[in-house]
Amino acid sequence: MMTLASLVLVCGTIIAQDSKVAPSSATPTSTSARPRSAEGMENRQKGGPSAEVRAKQATEELNTKVSLTKEQYEKVYAIKLAEVKQRMELKSTAAVKEEMSDADRAKMQEARKANQEKIKALLTPDQLEKLKVANKAKKAENNAKFKPATAQPAAK
Repeated sequence: MMTLASLVLVCGTIIAQDSKVAPSSATPTSTSARPRSAEGMENRQKGGPSAEVRAKQATEELNTKVSLTKEQYEKVYAIKLAEVKQRMELKSTAAVKEEMSDADRAKMQEARKANQEKIKALLTPDQLEKLKVANKAKKAENNAKFKPATAQPAAK
């Protein structure tokens, strides 16, 4: 009986390891998963991707939502790059202080809102409408994802 139980455990472990090494093509891969490459691991140890990479990712995300022109893309990238650099500077200062102050958080929030307004000023009315629709869809997706399955009764 003990031998049979051991055999089942060993086989299960081997099968589980094989499925991690060679994922099937039927399962979708997530782009938000942590990187497994040496470069990805190095970026995580340094505190993440560079400001340029982060700004490019944010600009690309907006571009997929509203189809920016080349001129708009360059301007949005410059705005995002400045925002990311400022945020990274504030976070590194906060890391030295061991935690971020409320003033630092408020400063980051204010800068984010100002940059969003600059970007909205660059967009056409059609692009603004596309952005509004995309943001509503994303918000609905996030609400559905994090909303509890059953409503909890309010405590009195």
